[in-house]
Amino acid sequence: QKLRNKLYKEVELYGKPYLYEKLVKADLRAAAKIHPNDLFRVIRALEVYYLTGKPISELQQRKEGIMDKYNVAIIGLDMARSALYQKINERTEEMFTQGLIAEVKKILDKKLSLTARQAIGIKEVKGYLEGRYSLEEAKDILSRNTRHYAKRQLSWFRQDKRIKWIKITKNDTPKKMIEKIIKKI
Repeated sequence: QKLRNKLYKEVELYGKPYLYEKLVKADLRAAAKIHPNDLFRVIRALEVYYLTGKPISELQQRKEGIMDKYNVAIIGLDMARSALYQKINERTEEMFTQGLIAEVKKILDKKLSLTARQAIGIKEVKGYLEGRYSLEEAKDILSRNTRHYAKRQLSWFRQDKRIKWIKITKNDTPKKMIEKIIKKI
């Protein structure tokens, strides 16, 4: 934890490129796979290097994963973008109804890490609490940021050729989804 805090402090003082350069020097193979702005992974790779004395890329090569031991199927559930966005909008409304503002107020009273301060929901509600925008604007911004995050996740997971994608609709029951999964594997 001390090391992680030290690395985050270095980011605040010198910026992300400084920390990324440290990773390039410590573990070029890991740096080639990690985007310079992916602060979480850059810090994690540096932590592993400083704590073990070995590059994370070397340790990852040695490990035997679940895929090596078992016949694993990775399933991705895919739905129409419009249906996904509708679910996101509904979930945003539900979160506000269930007390998101009060929850964020409590959280903001605590000392948060740089990563936690950037969590979806916190920054949008904070903007509302600070009077930068109305409640409706906060909801719209939260929904928009969640949609962008979902799009980035889909882009990331679509690169993984091991994933078997299954189209689902809003009318699919859990039983119907299970049947689709069984057919796919």
